[in-house]
Amino acid sequence: MNYEDAGQTKFKCGGYKQGEPYKFTCPKAFKTEDCQGYDCNWTNNTCTFSAEGQFPDEAACKAICKPDPKGFKKCNHTSKKCENCTQGSPDCNTDAFCEASCNITMAKCNETTGKCKECDKGTDPNCTESKGTCDPGCKIHDKTKAVCNKTSGTCQKCDPEHSGKGCVPTAACKEGCKKDPHHDEQYECEWKVDPPTCKKSDAGSYTEKECNEACKAPDFGKCDFKLNKCQGCKPGADPGCMYSLDYCKIMQQRGKCKP
Repeated sequence: MNYEDAGQTKFKCGGYKQGEPYKFTCPKAFKTEDCQGYDCNWTNNTCTFSAEGQFPDEAACKAICKPDPKGFKKCNHTSKKCENCTQGSPDCNTDAFCEASCNITMAKCNETTGKCKECDKGTDPNCTESKGTCDPGCKIHDKTKAVCNKTSGTCQKCDPEHSGKGCVPTAACKEGCKKDPHHDEQYECEWKVDPPTCKKSDAGSYTEKECNEACKAPDFGKCDFKLNKCQGCKPGADPGCMYSLDYCKIMQQRGKCKP
């Protein structure tokens, strides 16, 4: 690029003429939208030169920097209605822009639950996105799990394998965990012992009845090829005992237990 007053630079202007790069001279003030430009003074609708202008040139600025016949409005986020405001003041925009955006549901991402929660832009400075914009990009960053200890009303770390259905993301636990002096004692299943057993635990989320129903080793079975049916077996003691009884019954129905 060859500036008229500044001389040759390493940058190049693009253009073609009959298949050949077109050489032309750029003026010294040649710029793009992310460089110097013009700002609109909305109070008196005049354009002024700025190092970080809103508009790339004065013509583009003047095309927009005009009084709005319907006046300028600012959204009242409590009433969800547009109110008159002074041009250039914070959040003051055209009447059309305000009417189109004032009633939009705003939300912000909770990165521990991976869900967007509605927020009030008027009172929360971090409430900057519409719910439609927030939802697609909101993801979980905190993968820890916790269960509510209803005796103390606090959340405790838990293992989903042992603790039951109440072992949820920590943030979700904290949102709903309350002290309840009348709750049933909490139990968790210890799967690593034989047979699996229930034990009282503040990090459990089963009632005693729920735990006893859930905390059972699966029944195992194998084909009796003489009778074409499944029979119970004990894994470890019987080399042929490799599948659950339910799976064996499915295989028997498919004709896999025949002689």
